[in-house]
Formats: sequence, C-alpha cells, structure tokens
Amino acid sequence: MKWKLCPLEQGENYISQVLHVTELPEMAVQLSSGFSWETILASLIAGCIPAFISYQAIKNTSKNINMTIDSQNKNLVETINSQENIAAKSMKVEVLSKNRQSWINELRDNSAKYLSLVIKVALIRSGISINSYKHDELLEQFELIKSNSAHPESEQYICAEKGLDGFLKAIERDQAQIRINQSELSLVVYKIRLLLNPSEEISQKIIYNMMSTVKELGAVTLKNEKEGVNYISKIEMVSEDFTALIQLCLKDEWERVKKIA
Repeated sequence: MKWKLCPLEQGENYISQVLHVTELPEMAVQLSSGFSWETILASLIAGCIPAFISYQAIKNTSKNINMTIDSQNKNLVETINSQENIAAKSMKVEVLSKNRQSWINELRDNSAKYLSLVIKVALIRSGISINSYKHDELLEQFELIKSNSAHPESEQYICAEKGLDGFLKAIERDQAQIRINQSELSLVVYKIRLLLNPSEEISQKIIYNMMSTVKELGAVTLKNEKEGVNYISKIEMVSEDFTALIQLCLKDEWERVKKIA
C-alpha cells in the first residue's frame, strides 16, 4: 500500500501494518575545517578587557584604602601630638599659676603680719619711751626729796618710791614684750625681702620702706602722750605707703598670672 500523509482523510479505512526497519539512515554533518585567528584574538580580547578593568578597579581600591589608612594614621598622630602639647602646656600653665598664686598669698599674709607687728612695736616703743622719760623726771624729784632729808616713811617719800617702782616694772614688762615682737618683726621683714625681686623698682621701694620703718622703730625719744600720738600717726602714714606699694606689687603679679593662663 502507499503512504498517506497525516492527517488522514476523513472516511478512509486503513489496515494496520507492521513496518520493519533493518537499519537507521545515516546522517552526515559537515564541519568547516577552516582555522580562524580572528576568532581566537577576539575571544582573548573579550576576556582580557574585563579582567584588566577588574584589576585596575582592585588596584585603585587598594590604593585608595592605603591612602585613607595613611591619612587616618597621619591625622591620628597629629591629634595625639596636639593633645600631648595641649596637655603639657596646660600642666605647665597650671603649675606656674599655682606657684604664682601661692607667692601672692604668701606675700599678702606676710605683709599683713608685718603691718600688725609694726603698729604693735610702735605702741610698745612709745610706751617705753614715755615711761622712761617720766621715770627719769620722777627720779630727779625723788633725789631732791632725799637730799632734803625727807623721812623714808613720809607720804612724799613713799609716793615717789612707789612711782619709781611702778615705772620700772612697766618699762621692764614692755621691754620683754618688745623683744619678742621685734624678733617676729625681723623674721617677717626677711621673709618679705626674700619673696621680692630686688632688681624690680617696686620691690626696691618696698624694701626701702621697710628698712626706714624698722629704723624709725628702733630710735625714739618721747616725753608725753601727745608726742606718742604723733609718733604713732607717723608710723601709720609710713605703713599706708607700704600697703599701697604691696597692693601695686600684687596687682602686677596677678596680671602676670592671668597672662600665663
């Protein structure tokens, strides 16, 4: 029978048959035998270009990372050095400020003690001088009484004797007290001198004022209370000059401290 193409035509009848195939048909595929360098080069170029781009990207990334790390390290070192310098400067300023403030406090305290001792010594010295003068006057009167052959039990004789004894005791008491205060005054004077810079004009004036005052306290002859009052007033005026000089010195030093800070 002959083969019918599919689909079958409607209405036709077919008889089932078995077809035996003894061998498969041969299929031949013909490949081109030509060798193309252009294809290989194109493939190589196509592969190398992305690889080169990737390499450059990795290289640039690595370079940027190294530059960033170097920059960060440099900034870190600069920051550490800057902080160390700031810390060292702050410490130096703190130490200097503390030392100068201690100097200011010490000079102020010693100056206040000096002024107190000056007035105290002046008052005691004034009392000694006046009592000594009165004692000498009374001693002359007592000698006159004795020369007139006054009886030792007479009222005039007894009063003169008691007066002399009272003046002597007062003078001895004041002299003992003034020795203590004079010693303290000398100590304070030397402390102040050691705190000052003798090459500075203001310090020279302070030292001169102190030396003049100490000399004035050591040589005084007073006859009565009026002269004693005048003497104390003179010492107070000199002390006021000293106070003004010390205040000026402390002000200058305080300005130095503020500049350091």
